[in-house]
Amino acid sequence: MMSRSQEKITAFIFGTVFVITILVVALLVPDPTTFQVFVFRVILSLAAGGVAAMIPGFINVEISSFLRAGGALAVFAILYFLNPTELVASTDPGPLPKGSARETSDKYLQIADKVDEVIIWGEFSNAAKKLYEKDDVIDAFRTVRKPLGDVKERNFVGSQSSNHLAGWPNAHYRTFQYNTLFQNGQNKYEIVMVMSEDEIWKVAGHTINPILN
Repeated sequence: MMSRSQEKITAFIFGTVFVITILVVALLVPDPTTFQVFVFRVILSLAAGGVAAMIPGFINVEISSFLRAGGALAVFAILYFLNPTELVASTDPGPLPKGSARETSDKYLQIADKVDEVIIWGEFSNAAKKLYEKDDVIDAFRTVRKPLGDVKERNFVGSQSSNHLAGWPNAHYRTFQYNTLFQNGQNKYEIVMVMSEDEIWKVAGHTINPILN
């Protein structure tokens, strides 16, 4: 069984190793995703708490009315709940692409109407390809889109814009909604999302939903 001093030394060593690891990772991943930022935040908080265990003196912290902590735990609480990573994380979506986002969406739908799964997958952004499985996208078009048949009528409904989506990189996002009547007589609500990537508009997603009356 370790003594109190041995526990502190062990915590300090682990904390130092994690701090160095986080520093190396920060240099290798200058633009982390939202999930990566969360992981870095937790590890950094734990590492700082371990290092603080060997620093002389005492610190108390009170965050709102639900947390009071002291010592190494206080250092962990400060870094985790105040989240200094948000101060340095890039939220710049980059330059707005030239050209029309709506035109990109419309052209994609023309390709999707041919129900060629291989070509459809090639239209997706690199960011989307990291989040989606190719086989899942192909299977979705085969089981959902293909049975609907040709498009008899498609009407544009509206659009929305954003510069940030949870789990996605910071970029310019445009979502376009369409009311589409298909050959089999079904009326569907189509949503196409496009995003800025390498200063051009690329497809980020396509969903087909029933219209609720």
